Amino acid sequence: MIDDPEFVTPHHRVIKFLVGDRKLGRWSYGWRMGAGGTSFYIKPLVAWAQEIKVSLHGPDPARGLRGGYKVELDASARGAVDAVAEVGRMKNNWPDRQWFSGARVTDDVDLVMRLRFPWDLFTRDSHPVQAPADPRAREFGGFIAVPQSDYAVDVEVLVCKTKPWWPNERQARIDNACLGPVLNKSGQYLTAVVVHREIAAEPSPLVRHQPAGQVGGPPQFDRVRGLGAQLDDRGFLWIHEMWISRSALQAACLTAFRSA
Repeated sequence: MIDDPEFVTPHHRVIKFLVGDRKLGRWSYGWRMGAGGTSFYIKPLVAWAQEIKVSLHGPDPARGLRGGYKVELDASARGAVDAVAEVGRMKNNWPDRQWFSGARVTDDVDLVMRLRFPWDLFTRDSHPVQAPADPRAREFGGFIAVPQSDYAVDVEVLVCKTKPWWPNERQARIDNACLGPVLNKSGQYLTAVVVHREIAAEPSPLVRHQPAGQVGGPPQFDRVRGLGAQLDDRGFLWIHEMWISRSALQAACLTAFRSA
């Protein structure tokens, strides 16, 4: 962390953010990151995806827990999801519950999650989604600029064991690319950094699966916006907002994705 008063950042209990362009009226789904007890929780804000939950548990000696990271489908939210989601909504590598290791960045920091928002979600001919409600009082709201053509916005989420940390922090702060920190009761910090990255330089593992395909497809008449999940070989979780082929999803009953 930079030891410089210019870069002092207050702690937040809840962060909400999205990627968007006000002039075009195009937005990503919104996301919420917050602390609860000795853990952090990350969830999408859109109603149909409320059962998706990423839990980042810190150590809790009082309960004999060492902590760990998991992605799961929250059964308590399933009734509300079923009320708003289409029949075509499926699941596959959205496991009911799966633990993962994260990727060690430093001795005190793990990269736990990468949220990807590719450029083709925000074009003039893309199907818009409704922007979420404004953050509540005492919640921090982050509005992230859309990526240029052939790029994606990647929000890299980090768990810091002893103090807040961001990669290349001085430049990231100049670029207004830092989110957090959020502090939990185990003394850990949740931070995130926004990266505009060329897609070809770091392809998403989800494009290997059908019915998603590469950025730019499927055709307009067959598109449905959805979220895909994949564990990276390095140990962190990808969640990728993308266009999915409705017909391929329904015909094959592929379940690697969740969609509205």
